[in-house]
Amino acid sequence: MECSGSPFTRYFLSNYAPNDQEIAAIRAFVAPYSEELSRFQALIDKLSIERDQLKDYVNPHKALISPMRQVPEDILRDISFRHVGMRACRSRSRPRVQLFGISGRN
Repeated sequence: MECSGSPFTRYFLSNYAPNDQEIAAIRAFVAPYSEELSRFQALIDKLSIERDQLKDYVNPHKALISPMRQVPEDILRDISFRHVGMRACRSRSRPRVQLFGISGRN
């Protein structure tokens, strides 16, 4: 849809106030553009929903092949035990750091 050639451009950067007849003409002029914008927005909304559904499907699969899952269990266990052992040496003034949000593998 062509967006040039508006008869109202000369008023854009002014304080001009259109009369009732000009208001009707402006509404008629922008109506097809407004319809096109609504159509685009509906398409964007539909595509956003489809994108979110696809991400919800793909992301768990990607999690299965994450590099962290490839670390051998004995290494993870050793890291966890060393971290727990360091707790006794830690200063109470420093905040705790959580290394893992899981406790084991299935």
